[in-house]
Amino acid sequence: MEYLQEPINREEAQRDKTPLIILFLLLLICFFSFLLYKNLTQKGKEGDNPVIGILTFKNRVVERKPDEEVIWDKVETGVQIRNRDTIRSADFSDGVLTLSDGTKILLSENSMVYLDFTDGVHLDFAYGSMSVEGGTASNTPIKITSSDKVIEVEKGNLKLEKISKEDLKLEVKEGKAKVKTQNEEKEVKKDEVAKVENNKVSIEEANFKLISPPEVFITSTKSSTAKIDFSWSVNMVVKKINLELSYDSKFRKILQSVPVQANSISLNLKPGHYYWRVTGEHTQKKQKEASAFHKLQILSRTLPKIVTPKQNQKFTYIQKPPIINFAWTGSEGVKNYNLEISNSENFSNLVKSIPTHQTFVGIEGLENGQYYARVITEFQIDDSREVSPVLSFALIQKKDPEPPILINPNQIWNEIILVKKGYDLYWKDNPEFKEYVIQIASDPEFQNILSSEKASFNQKKVLLPVQNLSSIYWRVAGTTQEGVSSNFSKIGKIQIQKLESLQLDTPLDGQNFEIKEEILFQWKKVNYSPNFLWELSSSPNFTKILLKEKLQSYSVSKQFTEQGKYYWRVTLLNEDESTVVTSKPSFFTVKEIEPPIPVFPAMNQRVDMSKKDFLDLEWRASDKFTSFQVELYSKTGKLIAKQNTNKTRYQFDDLFKLDEGEFYWVLVGYLDDGRTIPAKERKIRFFIYLSEKPSAPEIKTPKKFYLEE
Repeated sequence: MEYLQEPINREEAQRDKTPLIILFLLLLICFFSFLLYKNLTQKGKEGDNPVIGILTFKNRVVERKPDEEVIWDKVETGVQIRNRDTIRSADFSDGVLTLSDGTKILLSENSMVYLDFTDGVHLDFAYGSMSVEGGTASNTPIKITSSDKVIEVEKGNLKLEKISKEDLKLEVKEGKAKVKTQNEEKEVKKDEVAKVENNKVSIEEANFKLISPPEVFITSTKSSTAKIDFSWSVNMVVKKINLELSYDSKFRKILQSVPVQANSISLNLKPGHYYWRVTGEHTQKKQKEASAFHKLQILSRTLPKIVTPKQNQKFTYIQKPPIINFAWTGSEGVKNYNLEISNSENFSNLVKSIPTHQTFVGIEGLENGQYYARVITEFQIDDSREVSPVLSFALIQKKDPEPPILINPNQIWNEIILVKKGYDLYWKDNPEFKEYVIQIASDPEFQNILSSEKASFNQKKVLLPVQNLSSIYWRVAGTTQEGVSSNFSKIGKIQIQKLESLQLDTPLDGQNFEIKEEILFQWKKVNYSPNFLWELSSSPNFTKILLKEKLQSYSVSKQFTEQGKYYWRVTLLNEDESTVVTSKPSFFTVKEIEPPIPVFPAMNQRVDMSKKDFLDLEWRASDKFTSFQVELYSKTGKLIAKQNTNKTRYQFDDLFKLDEGEFYWVLVGYLDDGRTIPAKERKIRFFIYLSEKPSAPEIKTPKKFYLEE
């Protein structure tokens, strides 16, 4: 007996350890999930490299990657740029880096640059387009590398564009620059353009020089449009000058092309982001020349408005004041928002002043009293400000807590779902309440209480074995951390409906469909979260299930490639996938598409053509057919006519090819999947006759003829 008992004890001991093993594995899963979440969401380290400048302006998305980091961080205006940082811009985005010596680097959309100031000023230009304005105070050249090309520039302004993976385009606007490749070194002077293609440098004078607006121009408007003055100079003989506007720097799609006669023009433009350039036809080269591009941004400047909380809203509390959530409307080109809260209407005494880049913030620590709030928007362009209208709100401390507020107090529930699955009740949460009491009664006076339960959250599932009740009533009371209970909330009423089965809508019971026709299965909604099992069978008792699918919707579409009689039903499932209620089965039939049916002339029909100008062929067919082919033959099998049509009628009007006697016609229908289906009768024979014979021609020639000799 001892020998037999030993393995049993081992098995029990192993079974006793199972919960501990499961708990240990769950802890491991939670730990590594936390590490993964932290790795994905944490921002990269700032690094301890020296600060070399700041991001003085950014539009939309500009990202920074510090030295030896792999995570890109989205940055805002004012962020410090450190040595060996990499900066990149996204679609329709740009930024301006201002270095410590005053040099400005203008980064256009989809561009990236690496900054290394360890030994001199070194910029590694990866892709896109950028401009450099100014130079170092010590006249140390700025060294720009791109692949194996090197560009050196002292105090001056230049624009650099990567036109392909290896090729560059350089335009010097002020000063001069040196371009070095593996094969040669050349100097580029003011108003010259250098192209580096296949390691060869070609230099020519810039035919166009854009003057106004400058390289990256940003303005704002409170109206629907802004007037922009464009100007440029031309250093060649050109004709057909056009000012071009585009949404992208490659000018793949020209938004507007305006012919101009002079070297300037003014346009009224809507708020948005634009790239502009000037093009013209070179009279000597007889080819289109284009200037470099400039970026133009027109911001829509709107007055901020606080949308949350509401004007004159009151917040009540017992012990701890609540957190007040503020939200307001935003604008483009904003440097900063500042939410100010004061206990005086003229804001002479500020209680809170919160600077933020977001359009929302939560404020805590306000005490009992009347308050005023406003939002001040500071813009990047000119450091101008816009102030929102003043909002008034109040915090009121009470001795007794306010009763909870029911969410959707009046509802309609189905009895079967209430008994088998249950429903969730919701009410507004109050952070001062640590516990809630939920009461359900069969009468509005709560004389007959069916259940009284507690909940720690503002939600409770109701699952009651009620039968034959037309309605029930519910209410909620809260208890604070200090044990103070509120009064009960207002009473909610729930009407109870009988639900013996789910109601199916489509397809209708006994409905017929054709093969490959899209069939929509749909059923009536129930006021509960959908969790259904859809089943298809070839038998009414569902002994053989052909298809089944779990759904969280009230419909599903299917196609059938085989004809037959099918049955379907839907079951509402509980969370544990047990059955709550099942619909009654419904059936439908899938058949082959009916072939076209000849109507006129029918088989062996006699057709009188005495008073007709054409032979009319007609048929009936399903709307699944996309077209038809009609052929008309004589008795001997000679083809008289052949016609393709998408109609169900064909008129043959060449009556000279017809005569009295026997004929036949052939009809074939075409489906959109390429199949052809002929009419049931392969050849439809018919006869043509004339009930009224045409009269003999009347001879009008004179009976006597006279011949002149």
